[in-house]
Amino acid sequence: MIPGSRRGERLILTPEHVPIRLSPAGLGSRFLALITDVLIVLGTLSIVSVVLRAVFSQGVAEAFVTTASFVLFVGYPIWFELRHQGRTPGKRAFGLRVVDGRGLPIRLEQSFVRNIVRALDFAPLFYGVGGLVSLFDRDRRRLGDILADTLVVHERIPLRPQGQIRLERRFNALRTPSALRRIRQRVDLEERSVSEVAHEVGVTPNNATVRLHRARQALKTRLEGTCGACAARGCLDCSCRSGTS
Repeated sequence: MIPGSRRGERLILTPEHVPIRLSPAGLGSRFLALITDVLIVLGTLSIVSVVLRAVFSQGVAEAFVTTASFVLFVGYPIWFELRHQGRTPGKRAFGLRVVDGRGLPIRLEQSFVRNIVRALDFAPLFYGVGGLVSLFDRDRRRLGDILADTLVVHERIPLRPQGQIRLERRFNALRTPSALRRIRQRVDLEERSVSEVAHEVGVTPNNATVRLHRARQALKTRLEGTCGACAARGCLDCSCRSGTS
């Protein structure tokens, strides 16, 4: 995290020195996502319990149900967080995602820690400790997130692409050269804001910022390879053949 962030957002500096803003999820949306996931787990566990009791004796069935309860309540979030980019069905329904503290995909050990510590967050009654801790944490993290260095964030959903880009079914904003040229032209030449242009082409402001930075670096490298030393000085005193033609 870098200076300049405030409560309600976390500012991350990428290896390309581009700031990325993460918006920590509030208690309300996290609670609704949790309720959704709990209902899914309880529904699945009910079906498993009925099947086990129909197949095994009462004592054996109870042992299997206890084991299944632990596996579901612990394994369910871990599996979805690792296999579905930090999103359980509940988080997906409310536009949330759990990420690494640096905004990277969550790792196995992080998911394991945050979900094991969930039992402590749950104490003494339905996330009493977790809710209390999140009230005092600037990023609204529960104890499990603090220990695992993870963060639940709101996903930023871009507007639908406009104009001809929207009509192109194969449009991929991160790889289409025409989209990159449009972003670079409107930001660098027309001096419009990155967020405004990002909404027009249908990407998030963070993605547009990263791609714009890389496009500028690629252009600079190409100019230096073509023009030599004058390109490194911004072509202000260009003396190469291309600059005098």
